[in-house]
Amino acid sequence: MDYKIWYTEDSINCNERKVCFVKRKKFLARVLSLSLALLLCTGLLPGAALAAEGEVDYSKMTEKFAEDTGEAKTWPIYQDMENWNLRVSDEGRKYFQDSGWEYMLYPAFYKEVFMHGTLKDPYDAGVDIPRGATEVYADYYWMLTQHFEAGLNLVEDYENDKELLFDYLTMPFRYYFSTCGYAKRVYTDEYGLEEAVYSKGDDHFVIPSWKKAQAVKNESGVVYVVHFKCPVAAETTAHTFTGEQPSSWAKDQVGLAIDAGIVPQSLQSRYTDTTTRADFCALVVTLIEKYAGEELPAEEPFTDTDDLNVRKAAWLGIVQGVGNGAFNPDGELTREQAATMLERTYRASLRILQGNGTSGFADASSVSNWAADAVAKMENSGIMNGVGSNQFKPQDSYSREQSIMTMFRLYRLFLPAEGRPVYQEAAPTEVDAMGLAQIGLDYIYTRLKVPSSMEVLRICHGYYDRTGLSDAVFSDTDEYYAVSIMVKAMNSLGGMVTDSYVFLFNLTTGETEYDLIHRAEDNIDYAWGASKLNWMDILNEALQLAGGGQLNEFSREEVDELVRQVIEKHAS
Repeated sequence: MDYKIWYTEDSINCNERKVCFVKRKKFLARVLSLSLALLLCTGLLPGAALAAEGEVDYSKMTEKFAEDTGEAKTWPIYQDMENWNLRVSDEGRKYFQDSGWEYMLYPAFYKEVFMHGTLKDPYDAGVDIPRGATEVYADYYWMLTQHFEAGLNLVEDYENDKELLFDYLTMPFRYYFSTCGYAKRVYTDEYGLEEAVYSKGDDHFVIPSWKKAQAVKNESGVVYVVHFKCPVAAETTAHTFTGEQPSSWAKDQVGLAIDAGIVPQSLQSRYTDTTTRADFCALVVTLIEKYAGEELPAEEPFTDTDDLNVRKAAWLGIVQGVGNGAFNPDGELTREQAATMLERTYRASLRILQGNGTSGFADASSVSNWAADAVAKMENSGIMNGVGSNQFKPQDSYSREQSIMTMFRLYRLFLPAEGRPVYQEAAPTEVDAMGLAQIGLDYIYTRLKVPSSMEVLRICHGYYDRTGLSDAVFSDTDEYYAVSIMVKAMNSLGGMVTDSYVFLFNLTTGETEYDLIHRAEDNIDYAWGASKLNWMDILNEALQLAGGGQLNEFSREEVDELVRQVIEKHAS
């Protein structure tokens, strides 16, 4: 076997334990994957233990999962005796499973910061971060960055294998996302390479391509993951329903599931009916066979049904009987039964969902013991929601449209979608445009040589988007409102002159930039080098705003009212 091993020096070891990074040849992928399946099934890795009703058969999913998560290249697994997980208090994020096993070991000084660090400006990472995003930061490995930069003996040909090395270093991130309920989307970046975003609800992590990660590095090192929170716009369907329609709140996701090919024809009607146990098996098997790309085998464990989908689901270990060799295929499915089967379906793809058996629902105590862990994991992953008033209602029936919707959410976790998510645009901050204009006009009035000579020719106003512009002076991510005022007034020589003023109100920070044109001109006169060029850019922006082309214009009546208010204020 041809592989290379690199280990740390004593200065960065883990209590005398060496940290090994192993680069294996691709032909070892199958061995590694099968080994992981064995570990999972024997309970050596977290999440191996199943509910008392039976175990999941992983045998058909191992290689598919290895392919999806990139484990075909490396699968580093190490025991961590000190359980060095990222602290639960840090937004509850855990980069590895909450147990005595880890997928990387780190030196003692990582106990506080682990592998999470914030760049001076995360927007410098070059990742498409939507306006209105919160909790924006970039993660990187300080220690592993050194490996990437130095090109240590992790790959045979460093110059030509940078992509492989980057895949290796981002493995813990990708493994965490793929096993903790994050749906993946892929798209091509400006370098023509794949960029991936992993999303769970409004939580998003972007893994840039190796070339972008290296190109945007600053004093913090190579960027590995960019994080932000932002709502995602709900997907809509163009599917045409014939006959019965799903409920309005379910229509889009049901249509998307049908278009994705994961809803059997027999279940494309009577959407509000209660799902039977056999119905749910049909949905499970359709999804797993689409994911695996092959037909599943079947077994015959039950005496009261020969339904092929039930037999296939039994082979996977996803369903169990009700006793005495019976399955009760026509029995109504309850919500806690659905949660258990959904969690087992997720496990059948060798994925692991977080959860400790404790649900946040107000009626969590009414969940059966055998379903408690699955309900908590379905809640945490966003696959199943409550029914309102923070209630789960575990013994209530589960409708066909609800079953299809949750199966579609699983499908989104199994298979990556193409293209960036469509993020919900944040509603603009409400402003008092007349009030902001009055602030600007009052500023001008008090600085004129002869205020009584002031004639206001025009006042324009509106939201100003600085996305994509230089952030050397002002942020390109904050929300701004601009007011431009053109006035004619007498100067110190007694002549009437026309001048323009621009006011930039930062709605994010509450700061105001007064008279931006003249401020920029003054800074250009006294600055030099890069600073002069930056203020020249600002002057160009201010002059464009003064032209009013991007803004709305107040009516003559509104302008006259503003002038009257300012004059009355100073007359008193």
